[in-house]
Amino acid sequence: MHYDCHLEVSSLTHPDRVDQHLRRWKPSGVVFVQKGADPRSRNEWLSRLGPGQGACGVAVINGHDLVLGFDRLQAQGTCGALVRFTDSDSRARSHDEVQRLHDALPRTWHIELDMPWTLVGRLAPVFARLDRRFCLAPQLSRAETHEASSRTILWWFDMGNVYLKLTGSQSDDCFHPMNRLVCRHSPDRVVLGSGLPQADAGCWWSDEGFISPDQADDNAQRLYPFHRCIPLH
Repeated sequence: MHYDCHLEVSSLTHPDRVDQHLRRWKPSGVVFVQKGADPRSRNEWLSRLGPGQGACGVAVINGHDLVLGFDRLQAQGTCGALVRFTDSDSRARSHDEVQRLHDALPRTWHIELDMPWTLVGRLAPVFARLDRRFCLAPQLSRAETHEASSRTILWWFDMGNVYLKLTGSQSDDCFHPMNRLVCRHSPDRVVLGSGLPQADAGCWWSDEGFISPDQADDNAQRLYPFHRCIPLH
């Protein structure tokens, strides 16, 4: 696998861990994902890749960003916004927050949704009709997904504006039925990421029972603008 679509970093992430991760995996492209609300963790990592590699970032957007706009973030390589929800979040609140982001973000950006599959099923009919690309990264999905919700979610993938991201951060949840269903139903809509920086351990998503690394690389290049961002040196 040549494209690591999810490397979580924060202002507390030790640079050595990131360097060791990059030396071991030697990715052609990396998506640095902001962990937590601290804006210092957004773009400081983009300079850690060498010539010939590409990177982009996914940021947690705050009210300050909505006031100032997104030109600076976009120029630094940010291409998406991450929003997190839990089982306790209502459908109405989740919809309103995503709609607010959709209305404010540049059209070329995608929205990454860290939300349980049950909530995905309730919101899929709305998000499928938005002129926006989405990427699902359901880190916490313990409950089974109802059969009707499963059909709705797969229908959303058929609509063509959503991807699924599998990461090492989901290792305790990697066998959730929806992950395998989506991989079988829409293999051209699944990307892979490591999660936290890891220098030694293997990554569970290398299991081709989910998706082949070559297919994931092709998908990653469609979703993320690795080489349309500022070159990294």
